[in-house]
This record gives sequence, C-alpha cells and structure tokens, in this order.
Amino acid sequence: MDPRHPEYESDTRAQVIAPLIAAASGPLGTNAQYLFSLEQELIKLGMQDDGLNDLLVSVKKLLAENYPDAVLRPGFA
Repeated sequence: MDPRHPEYESDTRAQVIAPLIAAASGPLGTNAQYLFSLEQELIKLGMQDDGLNDLLVSVKKLLAENYPDAVLRPGFA
C-alpha cells in the first residue's frame, strides 16, 4: 500500500471503507465480489474474523440500499 496514492484510505473502520468497497470495481469484477469470495474461503477453512464480518454486513447493507435487485455472490477469488 502506498499512502501517497490518491485513493489510499488510512482509516480502516467498516463504516469508512464499506462505501468504497461497495462502489469499487475492476476488470475482474467488483470489490464486493472479492470480499464475498474471501468470506466463502474463510468459511471453508473454518475461520472467522469479526472485523471482516462487520465489513460484510456494512457492504451488503449498502448494496441492498443502492441496488435492491442485485444478486450478491462471490467473484473470481
């Protein structure tokens, strides 16, 4: 991570980065899809992360509010 990058965010609280993740996308899909894939992989490994869970809840809420007809599913990760 480069703190000099214009899109760098030093505040990692869920309420700060959830809107960024909900809106971000690239050539391989959305950042939310990547997050959902990470969640699925952790579940497969029997692992849980409370901070990640908070972030997932926030991102899913934002997506449901802004894209009510969207299907939330993992991406390519």
